[in-house]
Order: sequence, then C-alpha cells, then structure tokens
Amino acid sequence: MCAASLLDLDGDGSQEAVFTFAAGSHGSQARAIQWKRGKSVVLFAGGSSTPNTDFVRVRGVPTIVLERSDYEPDYVAGKRTQQLYPWNGITFAHAPTDDCLLEDRSVTGQDGSSLLEASDAHCQPSREPIPTVGCAEF
Repeated sequence: MCAASLLDLDGDGSQEAVFTFAAGSHGSQARAIQWKRGKSVVLFAGGSSTPNTDFVRVRGVPTIVLERSDYEPDYVAGKRTQQLYPWNGITFAHAPTDDCLLEDRSVTGQDGSSLLEASDAHCQPSREPIPTVGCAEF
C-alpha cells in the first residue's frame, strides 16, 4: 500500500510529492520530497505505529497525520492518538494542539463477532482528503 500526492507546497511553481506507505506488520510512513536542481530533498520523514498514516487538508493546509498506538493491553485495544503535522511554509511541523485521541467503538462483524474499532469522527479540526495516486503511477 503506497499513495502519492503531488502539489506545490511552497508556491514556487514546482510540485512536491508526499508519499504515505505501509511499513512492517502494523506501521506506516510518510515522506515529503521536493526537487532542487535535479536532486531530491526530504522535507519530512516520519513514521507511525499503525497502518493509518494519512495526508489531508486541515483548515485548508496540507497536513500529515501520524497515528500512534500504545499497544496496551494489545494492538486492537490499545489507545490511539493522531498527531498532526501541518505544512508551515518550510516543512511539516507537529501541531500538538490539534492532536486527537481516537474514540473506541464496538462493531459487530458480519459473522456476529465483536470488534473494537477506533473512530476519528469527533476529531477537530475536520480533515479534507487530498487526491492521491498509487505510487506505481507516480
């Protein structure tokens, strides 16, 4: 699983790329890259302990979302927090005031089993999707 978004983050007329991708069994990563004189420059590199890294707009600003889990008592029931990294004109910088503790809710599967699922529906400010393509298309 890998998604790429292309957009002009710094307003210089050239597009930067933001990649989100799976890493390991439960993790995910985000990378933001720009090209200067034909060389790639990493603007952001960060990882998450869940597979739910995302790239969205918050208040109209491109924002990387890294979801962390404390894995207590285990992966499914662990407390999860989303950490937001909005674009500040130079890089993606952590904005702790916008972090969100996910709410747990019980979901019944089609086979009648009970699952615990984390929901970000209450998280504020709201998030708007940014279009992506598969990394293979990039």
